[in-house]
Amino acid sequence: MALDTFGGLKTSIATWLNRADLTSYIPDFVKLAEQRLNYGSDGAYPSAPLRIPAMQTTATGTITSSAIAFPTRFLEPIRIMANSGSTKWSLSYMAPERFSEQSNGSGVPTVYTYLNNTIQTAETGAADYTLDYYQAFAALSADADTNWVLTNAPSLYLYGSLIEAGPFLGDSTILQAWAGMFNASIAAVNRATKYQGGGSMATRVVK
Repeated sequence: MALDTFGGLKTSIATWLNRADLTSYIPDFVKLAEQRLNYGSDGAYPSAPLRIPAMQTTATGTITSSAIAFPTRFLEPIRIMANSGSTKWSLSYMAPERFSEQSNGSGVPTVYTYLNNTIQTAETGAADYTLDYYQAFAALSADADTNWVLTNAPSLYLYGSLIEAGPFLGDSTILQAWAGMFNASIAAVNRATKYQGGGSMATRVVK
């Protein structure tokens, strides 16, 4: 089966593992690999997150009660623009511990932070917003499911899933090889799509 759908991915993982007793765990390995793609990892086999233009999207709306709700599958902001009438400006990130210093005024919002499971904006003046952000791909579920990664860089799913099978294998040599191949693949994809980072990397949230 071709490595271009969730079903094909599971078949390939089973073949690479060559362990019939792990078949029922393979969907878990894929789910953990998706977490690695979204957030990176600081564990025994560290890796950078995937950040590509195919993950970029935009949400718009009105800032309500000095807050912007996290969009679906939000990972991190690229920029937050606000506008009032014909005037537009960018909001700057501020750490939560300093946020209260600017959160009580009545002017238009100029800074934001993460508090109370929302994007909180300082000041109470009315404004609309445009939030450009990185969005996680929808998790694979049905056998026919696919996405940009499986279509364009299936090695990320394959090697990522094999790394997550590590606790069952007890073979550090092969795990190091798979981790090396995963990191080489994600570095190449990020570089090819000119990933330069988003906004604040301090907090990443998936909804």
